[in-house]
Amino acid sequence: AGFAVLARRNCGTVASRGVRCVEAKLEGYISHFNVESAVRVAHVDDGGGGWGLCASRKIEAGQTLVGLPRRAVLEVQQSAACPWQVEARQQEVDSSDASTVWSALPLHIRLALALLDACNACNTAARDGSQDAAEQGDAAALREYLNLLPQSHDGALAWSHDQLLHLQDASMLCKVEAEQAVLRAHYLSLCRVLRSVPSEEQLTWAVQTVLSRAFAFAASADGHLSF
Repeated sequence: AGFAVLARRNCGTVASRGVRCVEAKLEGYISHFNVESAVRVAHVDDGGGGWGLCASRKIEAGQTLVGLPRRAVLEVQQSAACPWQVEARQQEVDSSDASTVWSALPLHIRLALALLDACNACNTAARDGSQDAAEQGDAAALREYLNLLPQSHDGALAWSHDQLLHLQDASMLCKVEAEQAVLRAHYLSLCRVLRSVPSEEQLTWAVQTVLSRAFAFAASADGHLSF
């Protein structure tokens, strides 16, 4: 099992032109990767705004709602080996130290790092054209999706202590600050073993993006991911 990042963007009030633009980008992503789907992207006009999925045809029990090739998603596996030494990204430290840090990372932190890597890779490919045509096509389709992600989050992981006090809930404050402390500990561990790390703010953004958009999946016999 692993996690895949799929799209659901909280947009607030969106003009109709913006709605059509976002729908077109998501539909372009679905078309490029030949996503098998019994659903379609839809703007949810529920007062708060957002994007969801609605049925595009009658769906029988047991049928696949969405199936897509693995190259179309960001995924991490619990059993995956530490990639940093192979990618020459770790500092001059004992490889066992890097492996220890990697092993301690929860799946959502690993996926957050993969998301940041994907953002950087898409930006690099757009600048220097370093990929072949097929890779550029995938990168362009993925970039369209990444561009739909929110630029910031209002999630409590990014709140200050004073902001959390406004909740007037001591148990919630303790819970959130404990989660913030765990995230910071993982960040400091990354700083210890990697040559280049994202900022703490970037990691927090990526973690909150993943926590609001990640799905567990199982690969089918043909290698596609099905939900």
